[in-house]
Parts: sequence; structure tokens; C-alpha cells
Amino acid sequence: MAIDSQVNLRLARGLRAGGVVFVEGQDARILRNFARRLGASELVHQTNLITIPLGGYTSWEHIEPFEWLTEGLLEGAVKVLVVLDRDYRSDAQVHEVVDRLRTIDEHDGGGGIIGRG
Repeated sequence: MAIDSQVNLRLARGLRAGGVVFVEGQDARILRNFARRLGASELVHQTNLITIPLGGYTSWEHIEPFEWLTEGLLEGAVKVLVVLDRDYRSDAQVHEVVDRLRTIDEHDGGGGIIGRG
């Protein structure tokens, strides 16, 4: 899957930011609207917290190389978060993705890919 230049720019900005939130499709816009209501200016203005669209649920696997890069080269300076819609996925499908993301998160010492709530 080719990454368009807009996403490349966001990835580059994400490497300089304090955190990155990967989201599906148009969810970045929705997330920024919530952030605006809550007064979360870093997310609204994309200053220290950058949203990066995944283009869809099935693209979540692209998070792993980015996480490896931030942990391996930037020593965890960039926190990586993921927001995915469940849509019509079965419990088994959801658990499979959550388990895989937890594995990635555990390799870096638990930076926050999977919320612990």
C-alpha cells in the first residue's frame, strides 16, 4: 500500500511531536472536534499531538513499524496511541487486534498503545 505525501508529512511531524494518535478514515476530524470542545489545543492545532489517518481498520498493522522506529531510534520520546472503530467485527477479531497491539506495546515497555482501564 502506497502512502500518500500528506500522510508522509504527518509521519514526519509525528516523529518530532510528543505523541501520535493513529485513527481510521475521517475520525481525525471528529477527534479534533471533540478536542476543541474539551479545550485540548495541542490536538486541535496539531502542535505536540499529531493525528495520522490509517485509511481504514485493516491498516492498523502499519502502526508497528512506526512504533519500532519511535522506540528504537527515539527511545520512546514519542507516545503512540491508536483509535479504531469496532464496526461489525466479532469479539474474536477485536481481541486478535488488541492482543497484537498489546504485544507491540509490551516490547517498548508499555507506552500506551493499549489503554489499561
